[in-house]
Parts: sequence; structure tokens; C-alpha cells
Amino acid sequence: MSAEGRGTGSQRSPFARSEPCQSRLPMGRGGVRSAADQQPETFSRGSQLVLRGGFTCMNGGRRAWKGHGAMAVSGGPDITKVVDALRERSKTLVEMAQSMKMFYQDFDRFDEKAASNQFKPSAEPIIKALIDHYSQLEDWSSTEIHDIVKTVCDEQGVGFGKVGQPFRLALSGTGNAGSIDVVAELVGKERTLARLKLALDYIAQIDN
Repeated sequence: MSAEGRGTGSQRSPFARSEPCQSRLPMGRGGVRSAADQQPETFSRGSQLVLRGGFTCMNGGRRAWKGHGAMAVSGGPDITKVVDALRERSKTLVEMAQSMKMFYQDFDRFDEKAASNQFKPSAEPIIKALIDHYSQLEDWSSTEIHDIVKTVCDEQGVGFGKVGQPFRLALSGTGNAGSIDVVAELVGKERTLARLKLALDYIAQIDN
């Protein structure tokens, strides 16, 4: 095995396979570390987008390789912006790759443990208020999205966490997401509203 195909030490990186790409960067020393510590740097190389540390994405909106298969990224946000949004909250590149799914794939269920904590009946009016405001929002930008979160906090008389936490879970399905205003901008208005409505359906099932 070449030096490019493995990290130093006995632990092999989960990103050390070569099938999806023709040119790769060496893994950093010490195996997979915090994604924030590694400061992933993206740059174009031919038809590929390579994330320093071993994560590889096919450029042109075709697929992103995450160690165990491919993930289509066509029709989704710029993957370099997604990486920036997830960097600080991702402990490893594997975790970052898993979190990227929410930007390119829809889901129909939430993490049960997180949902039982966040999707309580008291969250229903908060989520409804978010839907009402975001449905009317024309400038789908992180700044405007954040301002609406603050507006809902004021309207509902609650702190930011009471709005932000259920919103984060609705967006991601797992509760593991970066700044919710940036994430919502990248996820897009249509998907954000659909996921908030899915959260309402979850709460309605609890009530019944």
C-alpha cells in the first residue's frame, strides 16, 4: 500500500480507498482527527473536488464519496459551502460526511431520542410560527432566516434554544447541524418548509 493510501500508525483511515478518484492527498498524521482541527481545505483538481484529509467529491454535481458508496449531490447547494457550514460541529470527517446527507437527501423520520426531547407539544406553536413566517419570506438568506428566529422568540416569549433546537432537528433529522440559519439557507426554502411540516406531523402523532 502506498503512503497516500493510508494514515500513519496502525489505524487505517476510512477514507483511504482509491476507487472514486484518480488523484488524492495524503492523510494527515495520527489518523482521523477533528474536522475543525484539520481545517479542511478544498480546491479544484481536474474534474474533482478534493477535501484535504481524504474526503473526495466528484465535481460537476454528480456524487460525493464518503467511504462506503456514493451520494448524489446534483440539484443541491455548493458542496464547499456545505463543508464550511459543518466544519465546527463535526468531530471527524466521517461525521461530516454523514451530516452532508441532509443537504442532498430527504428523510421521512427523525432520530427518536432527539425527537422525544425536542418535539414536545410545547414546540408545536413555535414550529407553526416558523412555517408561517418562512412561507412568506422572499429573500431566502441566512440573515433573514436568523431574523425570523429572533422574531419567533419574541412572539412566543421564549429563549433562542426553545426555537433553535427543534428547528435544528427538523432541518437535519438528527439534531447534528451547524448554524441553523446557514444550514437552512443551504437546504433551501422548499425543503426547510417540508421538514418543518414533517416535524408538525410527528408532534400530531404524539398528541393522538
